[in-house]
Amino acid sequence: MSEIVVDASVVLKWGLREDYTDQARDLFRDAMAAGVLLLAPRIVRSEVTNAVYKPERRGILTSSQADGLLALLLAIPIELLGPEGLQARAINSPEVDSSEQK
Repeated sequence: MSEIVVDASVVLKWGLREDYTDQARDLFRDAMAAGVLLLAPRIVRSEVTNAVYKPERRGILTSSQADGLLALLLAIPIELLGPEGLQARAINSPEVDSSEQK
């Protein structure tokens, strides 16, 4: 199965309008259609939570909107891995240039 590693900045673009939102949403749509496994560092849930509530604290989103957005983003099926799991996958990925492996 193919895998894509995403970070909080990509996950946030799936729910908030920012630069490169269209590209991030295309990535998500294509990944879901192709059955691609989404991977992320374990900290992504905390980062997404913090980032969702920043606009709420600034009055850009209501508390209800922030709660709904967070629930939506955290419901996305993403496998959370520690650094060692992500590093091992990157090293063994055929898409990584062997000259980049250290």
